[in-house]
Amino acid sequence: METVGAYRLLRQIGEGGMGVVHLALAPDGSRVAVKVLRPSVIGDREARERLAREVASMRRVTNPRVAECLDADPWGDPPFVVTRYVAGLSLPEYVAEYGPMTAARLRRFAAGTAQALASVHAAGVLHRDVKPSNVVLGREEPVLIDFGLAMTGDESRMTHAGWVLGTPAYVAPEIVYGDDPTPAADVHSWAATVTYAATGHSPYGRGPAVLVLDRIRRGEQDLTGVPADLAPLLAACLRPQAHERPTAAELCRWLAQVDSDGVGGPSGATTLLPSGARMPSGAPMPSGARAWSPGGASVWPPAGSGQRQLSRRNASSGLLRWLCAALCALVVAGVAAAAPLLATVALAAGLVLVRVIAAVGEARRRRVARRGSRAHDSTLAALGAPVHALGALPFAAVGAALALSGLLLTIGTAAVAGWHGHLTGMAGGLVFVALACWGPTSRPLRATARSAGHSLSRGAGLLLLLVLAALAMTTVLAVDLVGTSWWPLPPAPWRGLTMLLG
Repeated sequence: METVGAYRLLRQIGEGGMGVVHLALAPDGSRVAVKVLRPSVIGDREARERLAREVASMRRVTNPRVAECLDADPWGDPPFVVTRYVAGLSLPEYVAEYGPMTAARLRRFAAGTAQALASVHAAGVLHRDVKPSNVVLGREEPVLIDFGLAMTGDESRMTHAGWVLGTPAYVAPEIVYGDDPTPAADVHSWAATVTYAATGHSPYGRGPAVLVLDRIRRGEQDLTGVPADLAPLLAACLRPQAHERPTAAELCRWLAQVDSDGVGGPSGATTLLPSGARMPSGAPMPSGARAWSPGGASVWPPAGSGQRQLSRRNASSGLLRWLCAALCALVVAGVAAAAPLLATVALAAGLVLVRVIAAVGEARRRRVARRGSRAHDSTLAALGAPVHALGALPFAAVGAALALSGLLLTIGTAAVAGWHGHLTGMAGGLVFVALACWGPTSRPLRATARSAGHSLSRGAGLLLLLVLAALAMTTVLAVDLVGTSWWPLPPAPWRGLTMLLG
């Protein structure tokens, strides 16, 4: 049989962009995983020095839920890395054989992988390739494997040409933009992996890599099928803005907090693999496996009263946001019906403002990702606001003109047809709102509205609901009593047309 260093290779068990992974026998007779690096990846002195640094980084991680590094020879021919061999099914194998995880197994999986990721980040290491195929399920706990792309935070810029920097469906948006990885990128990949465990597919769907990457860049994810108690957390982890995602340590605390609403624990929980699960050929189940919990406490929420309470809270919060959005739309429709031209100018200004704020925030985020946080980051990003405003003007003009055209067409058609009354003004205002919110240039406006809605607390949401209700009544009454003002134009735009037709 072929040998690499002191290890006898038994069979190939995996392959990736960096090399081929083999099941091997160590000199003491134990089974290990040996990754043999590709010559195209490791060829010069600089690359081998990089591998030596990565091995040093990997050895900082000591956690039973992470396949630790046992040995390595960056200068060998070929170079190789040895890690603990984890017997079990990879997550894609599990899903292919048993389907998506049940709610109880999913919570245990989410908590275990979050603990693994937290230990990686606590050691100052980035994994950079968290994905379903890099998670192995044993009887008692998931294990994160394959640190071929791990590196310390201060070495993350040393990217060798040709290295594969993650699987398209599980990379973070900032990686798509070409930014350096941060712990937030691992958190994003963790959430995408948990979504896969819950649904059997990535939150960004299937299709060509270019299409999937475009969905990631736009933040268009689908969490249908994810349990209601985990969906808000996964949505937060999948946010396009890296600084808005929770840390791995916060994930662990959140998952433990959910458990505090109910009862349960390792002693009564089902294992990750079903009873009688098929194991890979020649891979015995590790002996002495035991259930785990951080700090001696259970970390997965039971499907009991706590989950039902959280689901009801999520439903009531969603209803509150929808009511606030509906009343806000009614207020804007009333303003547009009362003063269409002024509303159009205000809409254009709002679209410019939203785009400028988003662009300034993105510029600051990129600067922090490249060089770390500095006191003048916000000032430097704000200095580019005038340039961003000029770039946003064409989009704002198109959006505002489209909304005004819809209003004019609605009210003008009613006037030409002889339908008079203030209800036609409100109908035109509603068309104005629809085109403003769902027109071709309205995506930043919707994203800002969603972000504001999700940040509302229950008390602030109820207060806003009352204020919007009062404003909606006021604007509707104003349209009914005063009618439509076309200031600064004296007549309605279609009045000349109706006179000619009359």
